[in-house]
Amino acid sequence: MCEIKNRNFLSSFDIVENLSENTFEDILSFRISNQFRPSSFVVGSFFEESSSRTRFSTESIIQKLGGNIVHFSSLSETSINKGESIKESARLWSEYFDLIAIRSKNEFLPHLFGKFASVPVINMGDGSNEHPTQGLATVVHMYRIFEKIKGLNVCLWGDFNKSRTMHSVAIALSLLGANLFICSIPSVISDELTLKKIKEYNPCAKIYIIDSIPMLQTKIDLFYITRLQRERWNIVPEYSEFLPEYCDKLSDKGIILHPLPHNMEISDDVLFHKKSKIYDHVVITKQTRAWLINSYKELYDRSV
Repeated sequence: MCEIKNRNFLSSFDIVENLSENTFEDILSFRISNQFRPSSFVVGSFFEESSSRTRFSTESIIQKLGGNIVHFSSLSETSINKGESIKESARLWSEYFDLIAIRSKNEFLPHLFGKFASVPVINMGDGSNEHPTQGLATVVHMYRIFEKIKGLNVCLWGDFNKSRTMHSVAIALSLLGANLFICSIPSVISDELTLKKIKEYNPCAKIYIIDSIPMLQTKIDLFYITRLQRERWNIVPEYSEFLPEYCDKLSDKGIILHPLPHNMEISDDVLFHKKSKIYDHVVITKQTRAWLINSYKELYDRSV
């Protein structure tokens, strides 16, 4: 089985830097039903934000692999509420857990824990920063359909300012050679920090900012759509809908993805469009997380 090379999985930059060349094939062939091994492997699952797909998939995967889960949903349940530092907490949690999975409303909290913990840390979403397991799953889905990433035309439509899934997808696909067209919904300014980080890592990354889908002059291989992240906006911007006719811009093998949940940004005509792979993506995302968590579990099982 292909293994992760780095200790932590905190950003989509880790997809490019620390995963082997055989990662895509390994994930696509992974079957969780074949991997159950009873183990003393314990995962600390800290999810302080509401979550269905990410939390449920993570925690069910751990149990189906034969590991153990300890869940808590607030730092107030820990000694951090009594004034203990993140540094000390990370070191102490490492005594109890063999892997820490963090979903936080605070940006870069998983990075802080990853810096001080002596066990691996996975970022399951940190504020409006990143959601790297979604980034990896999107890359895997694209590879399954096109058998490549380099040269594909990808259009990101939605809330590029606050959507962490969109940030991770943008990082992963652009650094692997895709051509990125970013179309933020009207009144939402694109996140310049994410674009700056991509350009610093790869000055040759092909990223284009467009004002509307009709402006596209090329066929698109992936429309990646996200909802307006209302919970992260103090003043909610005006919103618009991804129109069904935009799907005419897709290439012959082109697809539509959405990380879910969806609101009013897509109608049933888009959700159930013949090019939509939105619900297929739920399955591939679960499989991707299963492969990732199992990689850590296998490393642990061999060390004890």
